[in-house]
Amino acid sequence: TAVAAALERVDNSKNRNQSSDARAWFEKMTTLAENVEGRVSKLLLSLVKIEKDGGSASSKYKDMYRTVLTHKISPGNKKGDENDEEKTSSPYCDLTSSFPVYYLLESLTKRMSVTE
Repeated sequence: TAVAAALERVDNSKNRNQSSDARAWFEKMTTLAENVEGRVSKLLLSLVKIEKDGGSASSKYKDMYRTVLTHKISPGNKKGDENDEEKTSSPYCDLTSSFPVYYLLESLTKRMSVTE
């Protein structure tokens, strides 16, 4: 899976002595993770509006958007968190704790499997 491949890349970067390359990689991945989180949020908000305008009795997308909002307000995901510098500057940290978007996508996947 993509997560396994990413974890393998992190392990490979740990084994290399090129910490500047690893740091640059983590910075790129952090930026990408933030962009993915923002796009998922905007997409779900659009789907909620479409669902509402269509008069659908279903609240599938509304529930998923609530999951996104819950994720955004959780303590470890706020901008300016004291761990932000540590997360992005250390090329030797755990992938899932470095990128909170992983937990967001995982919880949305679980939410989808429950509603279907």
